Amino acid sequence: MSNWAEWLIPDEAFPKLKTLAIWNCKKLTEDLPCLLPCLTDCFISSCPELASSLTLMPIVNKVHLIP
Repeated sequence: MSNWAEWLIPDEAFPKLKTLAIWNCKKLTEDLPCLLPCLTDCFISSCPELASSLTLMPIVNKVHLIP
């Protein structure tokens, strides 16, 4: 998925997602889906252009960001 450049899903597409892992998506820009109410673990590695707002991820307890 090294050519992945943007999310093409509605914000409410993953209402029960608990773990999100994204790595080596150097072209991925934009923001993560803004509504991930059940997300508890987030792992992001080698995605230098990715933006994220954790404000609508109320129960995230682990975030791993690796440049």
